[in-house]
Amino acid sequence: SCRIINDFTAEACACLTEAGSSAHCVLGAPGPRPDGPIGIIGAGTGLGTASLIRDSHGSWLPLPAEGGHVIFPFIGKEAAFQDFAAREFGLACLSGDHVLSGRGLRLLHLFLTGERREAHEIAAEALRSETGTLRWYARFYARACRNWALSTLCTGGLFITLRNPLVTECAAFREAFYEGSHRGLLERIPVRRFTDMNSGLWGSAWFGMRMTA
Repeated sequence: SCRIINDFTAEACACLTEAGSSAHCVLGAPGPRPDGPIGIIGAGTGLGTASLIRDSHGSWLPLPAEGGHVIFPFIGKEAAFQDFAAREFGLACLSGDHVLSGRGLRLLHLFLTGERREAHEIAAEALRSETGTLRWYARFYARACRNWALSTLCTGGLFITLRNPLVTECAAFREAFYEGSHRGLLERIPVRRFTDMNSGLWGSAWFGMRMTA
């Protein structure tokens, strides 16, 4: 038998495997993961989200979501980029899918530098050192993480799928994650980044084992 699952359902299940255990601690204290719901978020061709909660029997239940389609919040001077990107996309408002995907990264770099580059080129160069593109992108990424952490109340931790570690190591990421209200709550949520690029396969295997148990 087989089962088709959402890609971020698989990433959610990966939190319960070796891939989750080996994830790098970005914010919060390293050590055993506290109990509570778990949130998962990650940007690639779009922005994916999911969560894990306990069911009435105490077993983990993965919940797919469409958090990437939520309207993205811009603050202060970012309004100029919002207007620029909205014109480029031909849309009245932008979601996390637009801002954090490869398409959004291309537009952000164009807005800041005037350079038209492919997303993989920007990731290999502008996101590998302390550049304006890195700081803006890290701030946007952290804001999406912050909003998802508060939306899911993931006191058991927030896991991020991200290939470029410098985005989460950038000071702008920490600042944006804790900005605004509820800092005390956010500081109690450990934020971890998957380092195993096969996390989705780990999660799929976990899901498959549960089906046959």
